[in-house]
Amino acid sequence: MSQVNPSSPAMAQLTSYQHLFPTIALTVLYYDFAQTIHLEVERYWFRTLSWASVLFFLNRYNVLLAHTLVVYELVAEIPDSVRCRQLQTFRQILIGLSQGIVALCLLLRTHALYRRNRRVLYLLVGMLTLGAAVVVWSIFSLHSLQEHSPPDTTVSSRCSFPISMHQATFLAIAWGVMLVFDGTIFVLTLLQGIRSDRLWSHGLLDCMLKDGAVYFGVLAICYLFTIITYLDAPTAYRGIFTTLTNVLSNVLISRMMLNIRDPGLLEFRIMRSRAAG
Repeated sequence: MSQVNPSSPAMAQLTSYQHLFPTIALTVLYYDFAQTIHLEVERYWFRTLSWASVLFFLNRYNVLLAHTLVVYELVAEIPDSVRCRQLQTFRQILIGLSQGIVALCLLLRTHALYRRNRRVLYLLVGMLTLGAAVVVWSIFSLHSLQEHSPPDTTVSSRCSFPISMHQATFLAIAWGVMLVFDGTIFVLTLLQGIRSDRLWSHGLLDCMLKDGAVYFGVLAICYLFTIITYLDAPTAYRGIFTTLTNVLSNVLISRMMLNIRDPGLLEFRIMRSRAAG
């Protein structure tokens, strides 16, 4: 890794950008948690435990706990470059784990939408397994590159290392995997809506389609920006959207799972069944 003078404008710019977007992400994360905790209590706390609720809680609280590490990076003085690199690698592992939980939530949701169709399950499990292997390979390749890089004694006491082009390539591959998986989920959801001839109804399927469209639209833009900043941005900008993208994916999947248990959807189904009877 090239050395950076801590008093140089480049280091000041690097530190500024690497602190701005994580701060925005943390604000979104904790604000959304405060806004939706009452819905969580109402729709999940006193229900029978299921795979959906387990994944919901894992997604919800893993991201809260994992991002305490981001807070630590923002406020702590970490002059030891080796320790800083270890901290950043650990954060990448937590992000990978977080995205894995999100992917499992999407898999479970789509499997239920297709009424437990085994072919859909095998397709998604195969994609998820392959994607997980690629992400693990990317993270450990990144860790190997960091271990073989000489310690940098000229960086500032803040944990703000620039990302090399080689390292950025591995991270871009990992985010590209998530983009492909999310795109597949969205296409499957849309196809099921068209086949069911309920695309414009106001029931559960309509809710899932609308939530899925919002989720994929927002996340596709975030994933693309993240990949572009890794592959084509100046050093100071590489990976600046990573924390924000991770937070948005977790927040949006939590919202989707909360919306699925909206009591209003149950009332609509009851009214429709009575009208049909």
